[in-house]
Amino acid sequence: MEIQGVRVPIVIITLMTALGALFGLQQLYKYSQIDQPLARFFQERKEVADVRVREVGNEVRIRLQLGDVANLRETYRALEDGARSVLGVRPFRLEITDNRDAGLIDDYYKLHYTIQEGLATGRFTEMARAVSEAAAGLGLDEARVLVDADRLYVQLRRGSHHLYELIPRGTPQAVPEVLPGGGRP
Repeated sequence: MEIQGVRVPIVIITLMTALGALFGLQQLYKYSQIDQPLARFFQERKEVADVRVREVGNEVRIRLQLGDVANLRETYRALEDGARSVLGVRPFRLEITDNRDAGLIDDYYKLHYTIQEGLATGRFTEMARAVSEAAAGLGLDEARVLVDADRLYVQLRRGSHHLYELIPRGTPQAVPEVLPGGGRP
């Protein structure tokens, strides 16, 4: 078929081939410049048991299954800095998962009021003391509450199970997610 001397099937095939090549190059760039460097960075971290990277809109979502960590605040900040060094200015969100069980979830809710009161009043020293005292009564092996300018970090451990909660203190865009097997949807 020709229209004014132009072979339409050849034009369509050429256009489809060019679009396919562009799409393939885009996927190759994403794989080599985002997916692989992120996976390599997170796999080198002993605290990270598993990592999954996906894009939602123009945001990169990085789901991290954390193992036992000594200091959730330091670990999260290091992971956030590493992701930022790979992604630059591209928006991303770290989604933290843990291996909580029903007992730890129940214990967290028993401590929740004390934690929220500390956030509301800014009396973090009193909150940390009250959480430690209550945690001893609950039979927890570890209960830590750490704070920085952006969030409050809660880590609870009993036996081989641990629970990590990151509670925002500031702007909504600084809100990390904690997911099933570790929290909020």
